[in-house]
Amino acid sequence: MIEPSQEGRTIRPWNTRRLQLMVQLLATIYQLLTTGSSCTKRELYYLHLELAQTPAYTYATLEDVYALLDADPWELHVYNTSKGLIAGPIVLTLTDGQRIDCNGRWGTAVPLDVGSVTEIRLAAKLVLVVEKDTVFKRLLEDGITSTFPDTLVLITAKGYPDVSTRLLLKKISDWTHVPIYGLMDADPHGIEIFCVYKFGSLAMVHQQRSLAVPTMRWIGLFPSDIELLGLLGVPLREGELKRIEQMTKRPYTEGHIQRELLLLRQLATKVEIESLYNIASDFITTVYLKGKLKECINLRQHVEEEHSVLR
Repeated sequence: MIEPSQEGRTIRPWNTRRLQLMVQLLATIYQLLTTGSSCTKRELYYLHLELAQTPAYTYATLEDVYALLDADPWELHVYNTSKGLIAGPIVLTLTDGQRIDCNGRWGTAVPLDVGSVTEIRLAAKLVLVVEKDTVFKRLLEDGITSTFPDTLVLITAKGYPDVSTRLLLKKISDWTHVPIYGLMDADPHGIEIFCVYKFGSLAMVHQQRSLAVPTMRWIGLFPSDIELLGLLGVPLREGELKRIEQMTKRPYTEGHIQRELLLLRQLATKVEIESLYNIASDFITTVYLKGKLKECINLRQHVEEEHSVLR
């Protein structure tokens, strides 16, 4: 997990406008907390258009507010627009008593206010996070929940993960202790997304204790699968090769992740998960994931048996 510096974050209002915006944002947040209401980051931008030069300017100032108050955004009733989807045998209970059953055929939207989730009932052995919405939908179309009944919950943030999806995944991990696995493209972007889930975002270091899932494991698609399965890829661009170089220098990309990054650079080729469908239309569900998930379940059962013997 990415650790914030012990010195904390230095807040440097660059000018009077920035300081005025901070004060107005603090006033709005105070109103949200006292009235029990909430809003999105985008709504805050429109509420303060006279000072907010751009959405990015507002969001950067909000980060200063979070650091100043030493609070996470959801604790201040400020949320991103949730874009995540979740499918499988899991029920979420909110503070108002509302129950969200996520066992629908095509999945359920991750609630915007994940901070209001007070209970999670999960009847599955694991959670599988997939990078892209297209793969999420295809897996559901292929009947993955029927192929693995009462086995998995499927989650996607449709690319780079939003805070709501990450916070829900963190709660699932902390509250249910089920293993969580990631299925990403074999490219720098896919590996980066996995690292954000597992270790945290470099841009949001001060929130990582509340969002990172350090126990999450990467189960594919690996760069080592490219030659193993004879997959056809696309040449990496110069910028992607530079990103790999940067990622290999991070302290947390060691061991297996480091080896796969180095192999990806050596191959200079990237491959999407969907390329597995070129082998067979049901290859991901009936072969690739079936083997990997079976191995994960067997490993977990073995560990649990060892723990029961030690007790």
